[in-house]
Amino acid sequence: LIQLRTGHVPLNKHLHRIPKAPSPLCPSCRCREREESIHHYLLACPTYTRQRSAMRAELGPKAHQLKNLL
Repeated sequence: LIQLRTGHVPLNKHLHRIPKAPSPLCPSCRCREREESIHHYLLACPTYTRQRSAMRAELGPKAHQLKNLL
């Protein structure tokens, strides 16, 4: 949780910043044009639509905003 709140997570946006990844783009996303950020990973990436739907069913409207998840 601390890593998510501080942005120091093993997602490409952060890893690219500390040069540990060749690109900040999401490797799972079909469009390959979006940065793999915390927001993208938790709320937008099409790869995780099914998991996000289950989370939203459990948490309700609060699951639609990053500030409520973290």
